[in-house]
Amino acid sequence: MLSRYRIDYHLNGTGAVATDSEVVFGNNEQSFDLNTIVNHNEQSTEGKVVEKSILKNRAKSLFKGMIKINENAAHSNSFLSGRSILLDKGAKSDAIPGLEILTNDVKATHSASVAQMDEEQLFYLGTRCLSKPEAERIIVEGFLEPMSRSMSYQVRAWIAYLIESKWDGKELSINNDEQLKALVEVEETRYNENAEIEQHYKYR
Repeated sequence: MLSRYRIDYHLNGTGAVATDSEVVFGNNEQSFDLNTIVNHNEQSTEGKVVEKSILKNRAKSLFKGMIKINENAAHSNSFLSGRSILLDKGAKSDAIPGLEILTNDVKATHSASVAQMDEEQLFYLGTRCLSKPEAERIIVEGFLEPMSRSMSYQVRAWIAYLIESKWDGKELSINNDEQLKALVEVEETRYNENAEIEQHYKYR
């Protein structure tokens, strides 16, 4: 019912990098409380935090993010983003990004957005003979795709499985290695364009 996470990054070495991607898919009465802090303690450090939430039914999420660039962290670069899509009127999301800059010559930006499903996008996909649930699912996959493309096949497979299970109201459960392997193979095939080209010439 309630999931609470706190993640602290401490960039203590010159040139240290932290890249964090967070995905939430809440349904029913689930509630998520996420708190991520990136501490830039040395110069030329880089931090990137991207959080995306999809919320159905009466699910709720709260994302609190903070970038702290301390006195010794000149030339640092940091980015923080929290974005949410609400699939039902009972769903709720809040994103509270923050900056604390204690030195000069740095780049630090943050952004946050919470929105209902875009009706124009739903209408367009409806004109392509897709039902509303099918259109919503495609929009959600597109919402997560820029983030998931940079991840490993294993993580992308888990995100795809998360979407499918939450959409159908199923419990998240992978019972054996064979099930996990099958999920990963789907993602490997989906993004391996070279393999598709090789297969085309093989079976001409």
